Order: sequence, then structure tokens, then C-alpha cells
Amino acid sequence: VVYTFSAETMTDLEEGHTIVIKYTATVNDDASIDGSVSNTEYTEYSEQKTNGNTVDSDMTDMTVNKTDGKDALKGAQFKLYRTDEDLELDHVDVLLRELTDEELEAADIEKADDTVYYTVDPTGTNLIDMAQKDEDGKYLYSTAVVYGLDKDSTYYLEETKAPEGYNQLEEEKEVNLGETTEIEVENHAGSVLPSTGGIGTTIFYIVGAI
Repeated sequence: VVYTFSAETMTDLEEGHTIVIKYTATVNDDASIDGSVSNTEYTEYSEQKTNGNTVDSDMTDMTVNKTDGKDALKGAQFKLYRTDEDLELDHVDVLLRELTDEELEAADIEKADDTVYYTVDPTGTNLIDMAQKDEDGKYLYSTAVVYGLDKDSTYYLEETKAPEGYNQLEEEKEVNLGETTEIEVENHAGSVLPSTGGIGTTIFYIVGAI
């Protein structure tokens, strides 16, 4: 990597001035989607050379099981976010791409029934789509596995589509991957009584008392 500074920039610098360079890097297709990845950077400037800054990224996977508290449910969709302590941000989109059969085989991942597999990919979207259907219109997935996530980080699942006949979750699901890599997300069927903007619940108490 070559950093070129214009003459105008150089005239603005003083002796002892510190130059900070921030960059992002994307691992290539041969990188592991699980385990540890090491990234090292060297910078040469004039006759100076850094000792090399190394960052080790420990990656893990997360399994999301959609149930009604007992049985598996198909047809949900989620958006995935994470916290970024360096940028002091609570919610950052996690971009994902569905893994192909060839990629699963190359990574020695044995496909399970009713399961869809994703990996972090900057060219993807942050949607975990468990609402995909087959040619007969039947939902395929009740479980999703996401690879390439940062170990010991906190992630958030926001349900954007609930299984048919079930109530959509109103609150996000927080997942700390330092504590667990598998989470069960429950939906429940039935009507939700209005809290505001509707007739409320008072009438039901009055009728019940009578």
C-alpha cells in the first residue's frame, strides 16, 4: 500500500506531527468463516518503518432457532445488528450473504434440514430470511446459522416478519456471543390487546366485575 501526500499537505505538517491512517480490509474467498483470522499492517515512510500492527479476529457462528416455545416455526425474517465500542455505536448493520452448497461443502459444514446458512459479507444485506419457500409454496426454514461473527461481541436480532398466524416480536433479542452461540426466539399466536389507541382493557375488567 502506497500513501501519497500532496505538496499542499506536506507544507501543513510540522516536525513531530502525527499522521493517523485508518483503513478497512476484507478477507478473500479462501479465508475461514470460523476460527481466528490474523491481520498485520506495515507502513514505511521515508526511512522509517513501523514494527507492524497485528489484530487477531476471533470469529464464531450464531444459531437462531424459531419456535413457539415448543415446536419449530417457519417463515420468519430478522435483521441483524452489532455494537461497535470503538465507534461508540449501539447498532451497526451486519451485512450477510447466503452460503452456497459448494461453500458449505468446502468448509466441511454438513447441511441440516430446515436450516439456512449465512456468512458476513459486505456485498450482502442484513436480512436473515427464514421465510423462503419451495416450489409448492411451503416455507423451508425454522433455523438460521450465521458464520463470521466476532466472538465476545453483542448482537441484536430484530424480527421484521413473524411466521403466519403469530405475533411479531416488538422488542429486539440481544445475543452476547461471549456467553452463548445459540438462541431460541419464540413467537406466540393469538390476538394482542391494545394498550393505546384502541378501546383499551378497562371495559373487560368492568364486564368481568359485573
